[in-house]
Amino acid sequence: MSTTLETKRTNQYPGRCAKCGAWVDVGDGEIRRDNGRWLTYCDEHFPVAAPAPTLQPTPTRCLTADGRVITPHEPDSLGTIRAMPGARWDKVAWCWRVSTDLGDRARLLELADRLGLTVAPELWHVEQSQQAEHAHRVGLYPFQVTGVDWLAKRQRALLADEMGLGKTAEALVALPEYAKAVVVAPKIALPVWDRECRKWRPDLTSVIVRGLAQPPKPGTVLITNYEMLPVDLEDIESIPLEHRDCWRDCILIVDEAHYVKRRTTKRARRVAGLAELCGRTWGLTGTPLLNRPPDLWGVLSVLGLRQEVFRSWSHFTELFHAERDLYGWTWGDPDPLVPELLRRVMLRRRRQEVLPDLPAKTYTTVVCDCNGQLKKRLDGLWARWRVDLKAGVLPPFEQMASVRA
Repeated sequence: MSTTLETKRTNQYPGRCAKCGAWVDVGDGEIRRDNGRWLTYCDEHFPVAAPAPTLQPTPTRCLTADGRVITPHEPDSLGTIRAMPGARWDKVAWCWRVSTDLGDRARLLELADRLGLTVAPELWHVEQSQQAEHAHRVGLYPFQVTGVDWLAKRQRALLADEMGLGKTAEALVALPEYAKAVVVAPKIALPVWDRECRKWRPDLTSVIVRGLAQPPKPGTVLITNYEMLPVDLEDIESIPLEHRDCWRDCILIVDEAHYVKRRTTKRARRVAGLAELCGRTWGLTGTPLLNRPPDLWGVLSVLGLRQEVFRSWSHFTELFHAERDLYGWTWGDPDPLVPELLRRVMLRRRRQEVLPDLPAKTYTTVVCDCNGQLKKRLDGLWARWRVDLKAGVLPPFEQMASVRA
């Protein structure tokens, strides 16, 4: 039964306190009506109603620990919210939900700051990966350490730094200890990967192979070229289930990922099959968007990233303002949202952006084998160049270029 307490009144009749039994004279204490009865209380034991709880106002602009974005309806902010990693509209909670995974945390906090959201304290704690700590110890540049940490925390990613910024070193250092990795690269780059692996990851064994008869063993990096991939990778269902399970803990690194821009080619289908077999896939390219937007769609499709970025082909064509006629697709300018969506899965740094991290000059010694005829030619050229250099005259550029080639 509920109890109804009315406002207290001064005691007008003598009686005993309903709480302690002490005698209360007229004019002393107070009386209160409780469920239809008037009760007398002494001054010490008069019941005081508990204060109403103070309700904390719900923030109108916040990012919760479980990934809910609470914000007023602002059409200008909708594009930024959609660019958040894993953004989707929750019809039940009537709010946007985003990914709070460690790999997405830095990007998530960046966009939350842009929106002016109050971020839950749990999301501010971002631990650096062990691979990033190792990258710092072995002397990689700060922007490369960032790239290593970004790769190490992601299952599928596209590292699109400009040429010459060290994508190979970043990918190798990002591999965990005792990794099982497969590198697919152009044939001319196979020795480079072998040399870089020995330099940056002496704890791993690098092997250049013709094809992939079986998955790598722990602590092994298998290096092969596109043309040597098995044909059966084009049809995953043809591979026995027990063989497919052996690949789940492997990391696939696709160098020069723009080689698979045409996803209907045999090369692209085989790489896509291998990417589906491996648990993690990292693509490396200095040119993520080539001549036509479908090239970007092809690269993301092969690496298993298109769903996370563009969801569907219709949405992709809408963002690129494409129109279809009898002769195919006509592509317009991309929507400003496109680069923001790409940053969900792609990390791209330009040389101008990282110049403060780079030294003034870097000297590299390239050792190459010379046959007898080439050595004799070089000796003759050097004999003439030495005389010119002493006289302060540079050798002819054409001769230097031919020797370098």
